[in-house]
Amino acid sequence: MEKDTSRTIVKQAVRFFSGTIISRITGLLRDITMAACFGTTPSVAAFMIAFRLTNLLRRVLGEGAMQSALIPYLESLKKKNIAQAYKFFRDLILIITLFLMGVILCIEIGCALWLSFSPPTSNWKDVIVLTMLSLPALLFICLYGLFSSFLQCEKRFFLPGIAPVFFNIVWIGAAFMLKDLPSMEAMKGLSISLIVAYGMQWLCISGPVFARLSEHIVSWRMKLEIEPVKRLFKPLVFTILGVSAGQVNSSLDPLFARIADLDGPVYLWYAIRVQQLPLALFGIAVASALLPTLSRLADQDDNTYYKKVISGAIHKTVLFMIPLTFLMISLGTSILNILFGHGDFKDEALVQSTWCLWGYMLGLLPMTIVLLYATVFYAQKNFRAPLKASLLSMGVNAGLNTFFVFALSWGAASIAFATSIAAFINQFILGALLKKKGLSPYFRDFIKQLTSIVIASLAAATTTIYIGFKWLGDPTLLIVGNKKAVYNHGFFNQLRTLSLEAFIFLTIGFIAWVVSSYALRSRKS
Repeated sequence: MEKDTSRTIVKQAVRFFSGTIISRITGLLRDITMAACFGTTPSVAAFMIAFRLTNLLRRVLGEGAMQSALIPYLESLKKKNIAQAYKFFRDLILIITLFLMGVILCIEIGCALWLSFSPPTSNWKDVIVLTMLSLPALLFICLYGLFSSFLQCEKRFFLPGIAPVFFNIVWIGAAFMLKDLPSMEAMKGLSISLIVAYGMQWLCISGPVFARLSEHIVSWRMKLEIEPVKRLFKPLVFTILGVSAGQVNSSLDPLFARIADLDGPVYLWYAIRVQQLPLALFGIAVASALLPTLSRLADQDDNTYYKKVISGAIHKTVLFMIPLTFLMISLGTSILNILFGHGDFKDEALVQSTWCLWGYMLGLLPMTIVLLYATVFYAQKNFRAPLKASLLSMGVNAGLNTFFVFALSWGAASIAFATSIAAFINQFILGALLKKKGLSPYFRDFIKQLTSIVIASLAAATTTIYIGFKWLGDPTLLIVGNKKAVYNHGFFNQLRTLSLEAFIFLTIGFIAWVVSSYALRSRKS
């Protein structure tokens, strides 16, 4: 077996990336379809809140918590006895399935009783109805997360990355079929289609999982061994609490946005979809590859090598994410315009979505670092540290949201900025805890590279924004100055502006990086 190093982590992340980039492209096509077909209406905003609430349970009970707790535990079982490890996973599938069916049933009954005996206002009633319609999809979402964890332990990253393509295809087809219906009726149909979409996503990866299990399991008759599952329970609870804090933050955001503006959740939705593209393509890809690797290295005595692997992953992430952050901020207006500036998506929606994107992009780097720092703790089966950091950042985020929306009456964009501030605090806490445990990444020999990247990125961003405003009709400076923004519509005009701005950013950035790197080397010598 190939030795685990920072290089192998990158190779595994690239496999995840190669599958994920295809699914993210189809995800962008899905969002473009949504914007063009349905625009920004209170019903669409209600659907997006319902979708985020369902995905809150997905992150808590499925992908986030389950992967963080299961992967280190499964890796340790495989070291002892691979057949017993696979039998444990077989039993876990049944237990999780039965548990999820019970959770879904209880929530559906609770929502039905709420609507019957204490109906909320119409704005919130729509959210509850759409949540009830889409909630059965939770079973397939969580099984997908469970099976993805298994495949990652098998060093198979491409298939889990590409599986969401099937989900996106079903969503896009449903959107086109429903676009001529009244808005709320269309959202109901779309909510039901999510069940089929997530079912297709899970089926895509279930075959290889069952085939691999069958190689080591003689019988599929369910003779449950509860003890190994019970030993997973404690780390899973701590991970659920830690993941819940971050995901509750994410799910509270559209609720606050709904209070600030009925269409606010739509602005946040399209902004975060763009922000999560680089986060998923690189940050989540590296974290997904890092967790199994660190779990295998955790029992070794070579702490220096362990820190070297961590440092290599952190360094590569920072060097990639800093210029990407400046790129997305300086080109954010043009990116949103070419993606969503069509059909029923109006200029005011583009302006508000741009502010939300800027707010989220400020937190791109700390959000990515938090993913990697938390992975280090999970690999060592330390679930309390991420929990503490998540709870504190959750409190900060909720407090800032309350202050910005209720005290200052700011719009949906303030919620995005609050999320980024909370991410910085989360990163600081986890970094301090890593340092206390002697696992802080090496940064001393990294400062020179970091400085040149920051200088180059800042020079590229300011130049791009200025030239874009002066000669390309980019309204970024008008938006910053709170003036009426005029957008270039028509696909070829949008493409011309975005292409030229990207060329300017990359050219100026490369030149500034070469000059700053040379200047720093000369100064040192």
